[in-house]
This record gives sequence, C-alpha cells and structure tokens, in this order.
Amino acid sequence: MSENQSIKNCVAYCLAQSFDISALAKLLSDSTLIRIIKGALLIEDNQSWSIVFAYGAVVHWNVSSEQQAKLHQLLLDHAENPLTSPEEDHFTFTLDCPSTRIIEDHIEIESSDPS
Repeated sequence: MSENQSIKNCVAYCLAQSFDISALAKLLSDSTLIRIIKGALLIEDNQSWSIVFAYGAVVHWNVSSEQQAKLHQLLLDHAENPLTSPEEDHFTFTLDCPSTRIIEDHIEIESSDPS
C-alpha cells in the first residue's frame, strides 16, 4: 500500500430475511444515485457506497454510522421478517491497489470504480 492510499471502513449487516429491491429503488431514485447490478441495489454518495441485497443483507463501504442508521431504518421499512438481533461483520479496505485481494479482515481493491 502506498503512502497516498487511505484505509477505509467496510461493514456488512444481515438485517432481515429479504428486502423489496424494486420498492427501495423506486423510493430512492428521486433523491439518490442508484444502480441495480445483478439484482443488488448500489447506492452511491461521494466516495461511499452501500450495496443492498434482496436476501436481507447490506454492505457499507466508507459510509458514516449516521448514514448507515438512516438507511437501515428505510431498509427495515421494506423488509420481510426483520431479524431481532442483526448480524454484523467489520472490515477495512483500500482502493487503487496493485491487485485485488483479501488479507484477513482487510480488502485491497485495484480500482476505485465500483462497477
């Protein structure tokens, strides 16, 4: 990792049995930059990304705790069978690395383009 690369946080949550991706996309598309990629909802905001999966999981890349909490509330409003005790896992990541790889709980990614 070079000196100009910063380490960012990544956190994954399982919040429910499933999310209604179509309803969420319609709701968010007026105010937020979104894309649907292979059935998952990608939400972009100024070098931070949240990826919402139909099977009830969301992964936040460089997203503040406050923004995570706001999105979680919205997701739970469109969830089937929310979990009483959500699961979570924390990682770090770095963009623009020589290669993409995972080293324990750290992810190195070649590109800074999420697509």
